[in-house]
Amino acid sequence: MTKAIGFDLFKTRYMWAKGEIVDGDLYTKAGTAPAVVVLPYRVNFDDPQRSELVLLEQHRPETGDSLIKTVGGYIKEGETPEECVQRNLIAKLGFRALDIRCGGRTIGYTVVNVPIQYFYVTEWDVVGAPQQGCAPLNSSLSGAIALARAGKLCDDATVIPIYDLALRLLGA
Repeated sequence: MTKAIGFDLFKTRYMWAKGEIVDGDLYTKAGTAPAVVVLPYRVNFDDPQRSELVLLEQHRPETGDSLIKTVGGYIKEGETPEECVQRNLIAKLGFRALDIRCGGRTIGYTVVNVPIQYFYVTEWDVVGAPQQGCAPLNSSLSGAIALARAGKLCDDATVIPIYDLALRLLGA
């Protein structure tokens, strides 16, 4: 007869992990809230490869290095993805989006698979200062692709919207 005991390992607002012991063996399962990433950009119609993207450079004091990534975050309970985009843009870069358009969906991987919806913003106002340790990093589309190819971007949630935007603007 199989004997199983289930229990919570941890639970935060955005992530959870559960454990189960079945016949003496420990099995774990983890999950996360859905997330958004956003890529502000301005099209250069004369040369789309020179379209301006705004990435996030986030300084990590514990390691002394910086990460280059898109702005993003977990969707709070009761919050729409678009509200999450706006909240994170204001908090991290001091930008208020004037337009928010969904680009697509993907699965990102951090500790667990994260359902991610990515958005594009082509118009914004600067309404405040970036969060401490964060700075906007302006890049051309071709420069961002070069960073992605060199493995200099933080994660797949940053790379996917950049390649998707390249396909949309360049048709290649």
